[in-house]
Amino acid sequence: MPHHTNVRLTPSGRQQARFRPTGGRLVSRTFDTASEAHAWLAEQQEAVRVGRWASPSAGATLFSERARTWLDQRVNVRASTLVRDETDLRRHVLSAFGPRALVSNEQPEICAWVKQLVDQGLAPATVHKCYQLLTAVMTSAVDARLITHHPCHNVPLPRIVQKEMRFLAPKQVRTQAESVPDRYRALVWLGCYAGLRIGELAGLNRRHLDLADLARARVTVEQIAIEVRGELHIGPPKTERSRRSIPLPPPVAAVLVRHLCEYVALEESAPV
Repeated sequence: MPHHTNVRLTPSGRQQARFRPTGGRLVSRTFDTASEAHAWLAEQQEAVRVGRWASPSAGATLFSERARTWLDQRVNVRASTLVRDETDLRRHVLSAFGPRALVSNEQPEICAWVKQLVDQGLAPATVHKCYQLLTAVMTSAVDARLITHHPCHNVPLPRIVQKEMRFLAPKQVRTQAESVPDRYRALVWLGCYAGLRIGELAGLNRRHLDLADLARARVTVEQIAIEVRGELHIGPPKTERSRRSIPLPPPVAAVLVRHLCEYVALEESAPV
């Protein structure tokens, strides 16, 4: 609880409320009437009681400073996710809120910003991601008691429409495979018939292919490979459900056997 609160009359005739939380600096605010001053003090005391009080000076922290701190403190985040988030923050969030104090952001301004992103032609999913980043930074500011609350509430967002999935017919798969250099034809066959993502395909090693019996051939997904700023990163799949073993049609298994013989080293860890 605060150990110092009072209201005094200033030489100008206004009422100054003064408030010092335990271990903190003196905070003051001037009002027209004593009742307004006492009401403000009561609000500050209640905020301290419930653990939601924040120093007014802390709210002057720039959004850009808090965003940098939030990025630096994140853990268990993929390198590709970090790069994507930093890019979206820089292009769409910091350009609007970076030079502003945390406490100055209001809900109507957030709504106007979202509308501006939509009008600029950003995809709905990108708008959602930018809003999530803004909310995450502001929430971290509340958790750090730089501000008492944030304005990211009841903000209208564009609807995300899921695109209908397109599946290729066997003839189309063959056409696609024959249109690429021989070295990459197995990638097309495996991607189409096993349903692997490009990162999962790139992460395959020889040990992940069980081709001893073409009738029971399988591919195991246990890692992915992604390129981040020109460097290849090998890591686990995005979720545990992404770890899986998939049966392969014998014709696809035969394509892979030929591919291994011609293009892949004999070591079990050799990239496919």
